[in-house]
Amino acid sequence: MQIIIAALLLVGGCALQHLASASETKPAGTAAKVVQPEPPGDHNAFFGLDKIWDVHIRVPNHGWDGMSPEGVGYQARFPYTEAAVHIAGHDAITVGLRFKGNATYWKLPRDSLKKSFKLDFNRVHEQQTFLGLKKLNINNNLFDQTQLREALSQLAYRESGVPAARTAFARVYLTLESTLKAGNSNQKVEKRFLGFYTLVEQVDRGLLRRQTGDTGSLFKPEGEVLPFLGYTWNENYDEAYRPRNKVKSKMSRILIDLAKLMDEHGSGFTGDTDRGAFQARLEKLLDIEAFLRYLAVSILTGNGDNWLFLGQKNYYLAVSEKNSMVSFLPWDLNNSLGGMGKFVGINFEELSIQRHSSQPLVLRILELPKWRERYLGIVRELIEGSCSAERMTAALRVAQRTVSSAIALEVKQSGMPSQPPDLSQFFIVREKSVLDQLAGRAKGVEIDRGKKGRRNRK
Repeated sequence: MQIIIAALLLVGGCALQHLASASETKPAGTAAKVVQPEPPGDHNAFFGLDKIWDVHIRVPNHGWDGMSPEGVGYQARFPYTEAAVHIAGHDAITVGLRFKGNATYWKLPRDSLKKSFKLDFNRVHEQQTFLGLKKLNINNNLFDQTQLREALSQLAYRESGVPAARTAFARVYLTLESTLKAGNSNQKVEKRFLGFYTLVEQVDRGLLRRQTGDTGSLFKPEGEVLPFLGYTWNENYDEAYRPRNKVKSKMSRILIDLAKLMDEHGSGFTGDTDRGAFQARLEKLLDIEAFLRYLAVSILTGNGDNWLFLGQKNYYLAVSEKNSMVSFLPWDLNNSLGGMGKFVGINFEELSIQRHSSQPLVLRILELPKWRERYLGIVRELIEGSCSAERMTAALRVAQRTVSSAIALEVKQSGMPSQPPDLSQFFIVREKSVLDQLAGRAKGVEIDRGKKGRRNRK
């Protein structure tokens, strides 16, 4: 995690400048009228690369200041306030509103209004949802000049058979019922255009039910991956694994057993018997097929800001109610598709498909011939299908047509770069590199963070 934090601290320039200026240096009323489509009738009609909606957030007196974080840095807590929100032509509803993000919050100028937000639809009124959704994330796309990496990457996971958040796009407006202190004066904020955002579905049990027909327990860990902290679930497990719902004894037992297995084999195998025992035990605890698909998409999309590569965060663990196995789900993909490369000096376009992570779970699985062969088969399937340059570029063009006018408005208002990088070049280079590696013509860029198999402890 220290590496990823240091990398993000290096980011500056236009990405921060356009977010700072978009909200506090321009008056309200500059946005052109936009014809809205019919309000969506359900969550399926709400999400998609071809969907862009108006979102208007109205914060009551002193509510904005009340959302200031408690604490500093990555351990800070963001408190909720009540707010009214109009989404996609629907009537206003009262919701819980808070800021969200790590670097996407802390690297913003303090007085910037273009924060990322989380909406909690049933925090104020129990059982209230929006189109069946309990929460919704409104992301400011900080650090991503293309503003499309999150949406395209989430799509790649879903089309490859990995449960992942759906997305849409938004023009976001803000009204503050109290005046805002700005320098030596107070400013009134009345339906001010904050800019272009990405709307991201919350990973919760509802997402699992909609996409897999399953539920179970969800966790959003940070820190060491799969730490073993004793044979009984306790507050240390709560802190490390961060459960998103009440933890059932059966579900916690599965995670503890998986953590214990990795604790025993984190540094490798002692021989064939040990290797065979590991394989047999892991097949009962981890959904291997699901994990290999998650791993393959992460590698093919150059998703550098997660536990596999440079950090120890940005993923969910799900323990299935149906098969009692653990699976991994992606989160926070605004630095995927090679986005982290310029910050950390790694060419993700040519990332190795076999030596790409020092995480013990990945190393042990790929040391076993049966699973390594299956993984490479999935890589080939996906690079010729859902993650191919042709498929990804087609999705890119759909998204670009959807968002072009909204981004043009933000460019006009903020002075952000008008010609961001074209991701189609990443797709072309990545596909060629992967096919060359599969054919034995290239090895790819390897990532080695130290002694093979060593666990990354805080």
